[in-house]
Amino acid sequence: MVQLLFSIFLYLLGGVVVGVCLYPGLLLAHGLYQISGACAVETRLFLAAIGLGIGYFLYGFSLLFVTAALHNILGLRLRPGRHPFMSVTSLKWVLASGMTQVVKSTFMDFLALTPFLTSYFRALGARLGHGVMINSKYVHDVSLLEIGDHTVIGGDAVISCHVAEKDQLLLSPVKIGKKCMIGQRSIIMPGAVIGDGAVVGAQALVLKDMHIPAGETWVGIPAHRLEHPHAEAH
Repeated sequence: MVQLLFSIFLYLLGGVVVGVCLYPGLLLAHGLYQISGACAVETRLFLAAIGLGIGYFLYGFSLLFVTAALHNILGLRLRPGRHPFMSVTSLKWVLASGMTQVVKSTFMDFLALTPFLTSYFRALGARLGHGVMINSKYVHDVSLLEIGDHTVIGGDAVISCHVAEKDQLLLSPVKIGKKCMIGQRSIIMPGAVIGDGAVVGAQALVLKDMHIPAGETWVGIPAHRLEHPHAEAH
């Protein structure tokens, strides 16, 4: 029953957030339609359509602002540790994940490799260095994420700071050093530490609490050290 009620609350909250963020775009489309009243219907509809197109991006950036503001107002930055599923921390995790899921589902594809995405993650509590480039929307629990200067997160890479274990929610930070390369569709599990200059190959699986030393290249499932990376490149 608690789960059902909380799910309904999330749907209602999501509906309000999406509605608020849609308002600027709808206002623009309506305004363009109204001011072109002397024009042919086709022209008015064309201008309204342009307004809706621009309005979609107004919606997206409004969504970034609103969800980040709510995240901070509601104190949704996560605390590392093991937490029962029915606990305040777990409920915070569900709420934080739900709000960012709206962004991921409706707008985040347009943010990949832009400073808007890193700025959004910083607003949610991520500690990101200068020149970080993120080409994935599958970055979860960002308030527990630390990435050093000039690191690149490849396309569709998954970084998760949470896992369910024995009826508990485990939250553990992920730390990625400076000038690292995280390959396309790789998976980084909670508690992983990746040293400066390290490379994680495409589709590699870095297990929970795994430590990758600085400067090394790791590949495979599970990830293991590649002894001669230059030889394999040929």
